[in-house]
Amino acid sequence: MKKMITAMAALLLAMAVGCGAKDTGERGDASSAELTVEPAGVAEIERRIDESDKELVMVHLWATWCPPCRAEFPGLVKLGTLPEADRMEVILISVDPAGNPDQVRSFLNKYGSPWGSLIAENPGEELIRLFSKQWNGSIPATFFFGPERQRLESWVGAHSRERYEETIKDLLESGSKE
Repeated sequence: MKKMITAMAALLLAMAVGCGAKDTGERGDASSAELTVEPAGVAEIERRIDESDKELVMVHLWATWCPPCRAEFPGLVKLGTLPEADRMEVILISVDPAGNPDQVRSFLNKYGSPWGSLIAENPGEELIRLFSKQWNGSIPATFFFGPERQRLESWVGAHSRERYEETIKDLLESGSKE
């Protein structure tokens, strides 16, 4: 009886986990299979932001297990088709375990992401301080940096594709600070 209850509990848990992600039916193309997914420490993340040659850098922190992250991701990937896309760099940073890049790559491919992702090696206080002392580490989180790599705007929580598009256009036009 005890084994049966344990087996039933394990089955229910597996079913609950599998039901968490909504399948939107979107699939990546064959070229997205080559997306770069690699672990990065805080120094490497900071270097990538600083060395970008784009007018605007959008850094998005997310995870495959995060329901709000999964909900907003289809809209995020559409940002790659904006006319302004060539003026900005998108840096995705997953806080999934660094030892599992295949799970992150599979997620990106599922939604047809035009970008690869870094995987934060140690998503703790040092990473939080890199972006904002006011940020509590909640995801999804998005940070926009201007040409001098000053932080222009930051968000916590999922947002619509329309809000991203409007913000990107406004920041590229004005460069206004937070």
